[in-house]
Amino acid sequence: MSEISKKYTQIRGLKKILKKPLGEEMTCSDKVGRYQIFERGAIYWHPEIGVFYIHGPIYTKWLEQGCEQGSLGYPTSDEIKTRNGVGCYNTFQKGRIYWTAESGAWSTDLVSDKALLDQVWANAKPMPEDWIANFNYGEPLPPIFDYLPDINFRRNQGTKFNAGYGCMTHSLLHIVDILKDWEHPYSPAVSWHYAEWFWVNYLIKNKHTPFLAEQADAGFASEGLCHTDGHEECHFENEPSVGEIHKWTDPSLEAIKEADLYRVWIMPDNKFHGVDPNNPGLAVEQIKKLLLAYGPVWAAGNGHAKAIVGYDDLQQRFIILDSYVHPETGGMNITYIPYSNVGAMEYHDISSFSEVISIPSDERVKGRYAYSARICIENNWRGTYTISIGVEGKKPLVVWTSRGRDHKYPLESSKVLAIDVPLPDYAAIYWPPKLSKKWFLRVEDHDRDGFTGTITEFTLARRYINPDCYTLGKFRSETYTKQISAIIPDPTSGPVAPVPNSEYWPSPSPNPNPGIMTVYMDITEKPTLNIHYSISLQTDTTSGFGSKAKLIGKLTKTMTGGIKPMVKKKVELYESLIHPSIKKIDKWLLYATQVTDLKGQFQFELVIPQPIHKPKKYAVAFKDENGQFLASSKSVNV
Repeated sequence: MSEISKKYTQIRGLKKILKKPLGEEMTCSDKVGRYQIFERGAIYWHPEIGVFYIHGPIYTKWLEQGCEQGSLGYPTSDEIKTRNGVGCYNTFQKGRIYWTAESGAWSTDLVSDKALLDQVWANAKPMPEDWIANFNYGEPLPPIFDYLPDINFRRNQGTKFNAGYGCMTHSLLHIVDILKDWEHPYSPAVSWHYAEWFWVNYLIKNKHTPFLAEQADAGFASEGLCHTDGHEECHFENEPSVGEIHKWTDPSLEAIKEADLYRVWIMPDNKFHGVDPNNPGLAVEQIKKLLLAYGPVWAAGNGHAKAIVGYDDLQQRFIILDSYVHPETGGMNITYIPYSNVGAMEYHDISSFSEVISIPSDERVKGRYAYSARICIENNWRGTYTISIGVEGKKPLVVWTSRGRDHKYPLESSKVLAIDVPLPDYAAIYWPPKLSKKWFLRVEDHDRDGFTGTITEFTLARRYINPDCYTLGKFRSETYTKQISAIIPDPTSGPVAPVPNSEYWPSPSPNPNPGIMTVYMDITEKPTLNIHYSISLQTDTTSGFGSKAKLIGKLTKTMTGGIKPMVKKKVELYESLIHPSIKKIDKWLLYATQVTDLKGQFQFELVIPQPIHKPKKYAVAFKDENGQFLASSKSVNV
């Protein structure tokens, strides 16, 4: 029996997919491989590659491109479902073909990183004009809106006048950090170096660069487990189009496992939204609504990618979180793009864009990955630090190292380091923190330049699921914070600045006598109260124009003495649009408040406007005096 016959008869369900054969096995045009055609696809075999099936629109697209003689070559996988569940793909020797119901089939082949942004711009297509009319987020839009308060770690690839590469990935990771922190506050910042490791290894294996969407789907490890130091130079002399790229040492298995917890969805590069040059104002309104609906927007133009984090109608401009450090904004990563520059031929500052949607994972609040720390250091160039966190008597985890200052690309040129990082793998054993076996933060300054940095915050956090919350407040953070002002001393000896080890990406040797500041977490242990709250919620809806929906429920408390109603307590009703995308994170808006009666019961009445364009869902929540969610109900649809 041939390999093709074995594949067809032994793989469960394959006969239903491909249906009946249309002929015998045939030899491919290269006289090496073999194939057999079926009613809905084909099976191909190559002695050095293996045997794989391909069918449906992906098979049709592959045939259009010349099958095994074309630019993609032989298939190297069976059909694979995308992790976000919205499509599928096959891999080939020189690329992939993806398919979704919305976008159809499209292929990826070898392109250089330098040309990628131009290709994105060339392929981008304007969104339908009626999208604005069908989008109902609330009118009018607020005149000023931004996510700047949600930004913690600001990434550097150098200044706009002296920069390294990687703007596409840096911009995506800025957005990932914000989205993940919305889900689980104190989530560790994700690693650009992990993303580049994936990119380079993908290129080596597949001989073409991955889409940004493929990086997003593969996920990202945290900066603390896959940080800047510890890379090896790798120059691809046989790939001149790739230019100067480098292969970092393989991440740990722990980091690779972690990456699966930090995944997002972004449009494939060749499907990005574009700006209609005849109507750039339409794109401005669409970007504003994407900001309100999804969060920060990934955008590219004028040869550079950036994250749009807000807009200001009074100043007629978008607010940009950039991976370049901008001297004109105080050395920060914030800049602005006027609305008039969107799609303008002389600027193209924004010519293509895409929403980014988080793919949630409850595993990030379980086990090893539930523990993190927030660090803030100010007043000195952050490229000089090595930072570690641990418990007295245990080996600390190095969570930040950086390249030297005296090199070609000043990738860490910011003077502020505010970042969330993971704790060592023994964190659960020493949680909650105690006065014995104290947690500590150690910062080493390796650059003897006469400047000193200041540690201003050291927070330990445990992220967990609140069992009393089903919707709002589901994810909680238990934190211990030390607000301080601890000066990191300058080294007393060693080189004035680290010496580069290489012409391209120098990794300086550490100063043998760095300036060191160690901060200990002094803990007053918190009592644990075994109290649980519960909210029930159900709906009774009548039909007809302007009909009313009555939502009724009950708030109770469970203690050692049993279940008791919560009397005269304020409960809040929240509303959220039911979005057709399963990837979208719920955004809840406060709708109304009520006070429970003597039985702990409450009811809300709301008018349902007709016709109903989009269904909505509602949930009720109960908070403590500090605004923390103590309980929330399951949602009901209206």
